[in-house]
Amino acid sequence: FRWVDCLLGILEDCLTPESMRDALKELPKDLDSVYARTLDLIPEKQKELIQRAMHWLAFSAEPLTLGQLAEAVVIKYDVNEYGDDFGAILDMNCLMDACPSLISFEDARGHKSSPQENRRLRLAHFSVKEYLISDRVAQGPSAFYHISEDEANLLMGHACLSRILRHSAQGAICGNEVERTPFLYHSARYWFVHIRSIEVTAPAPLSKAALKVLELGQGWLDIYNPDSLHRSLLDPGVYPPAIYYSSLLSL
Repeated sequence: FRWVDCLLGILEDCLTPESMRDALKELPKDLDSVYARTLDLIPEKQKELIQRAMHWLAFSAEPLTLGQLAEAVVIKYDVNEYGDDFGAILDMNCLMDACPSLISFEDARGHKSSPQENRRLRLAHFSVKEYLISDRVAQGPSAFYHISEDEANLLMGHACLSRILRHSAQGAICGNEVERTPFLYHSARYWFVHIRSIEVTAPAPLSKAALKVLELGQGWLDIYNPDSLHRSLLDPGVYPPAIYYSSLLSL
């Protein structure tokens, strides 16, 4: 059924009877061919962004909204660089238009009245992730889009740390403002999950960036405090040292 659904999507793009006939002659024979065709049609300038998006959609600790993903994918992975200005957020329509058969909204059948940027994304089908992590992709023409969990945690951990460190350089953000910068909250909430997943193999610069975030204290904890259950026992504005949170988070 998934294969048929993808074929119908291809045919829906045909604007004339002639283009429909041509498309029918060249329809992909199986799901692998459908996905390979979709990836092959992604414009050159968007390939790296879409590849990053696939990592997030396949392995993120929590599904991202379209707005969060549009901000996350513009953070280029460079293990030696953190907190730089990332430039403009990606046009959100770009993500959905580039690979419609690979990405969909979690609430595709409901809540369509919600602002598009607040709707959570997912891979369109479990077979998409299976395809992207497979040796078939790694050894084929779509090898650029091959993904793995370790690579994803490196990329996501770096992006989260970069977002927090950029925020710390810009100054404090109050609680209601955090809601308007949702990827910042996601970063503060999940950076340690990704770092912990690759603790043994994490590059030294990544580990140093993680330590820098731990040492931010209030600069990070006012966004998300993983010890909020015990936070009420302390005076407002008083935070345990970085080593406490390192132990708490098993870092």
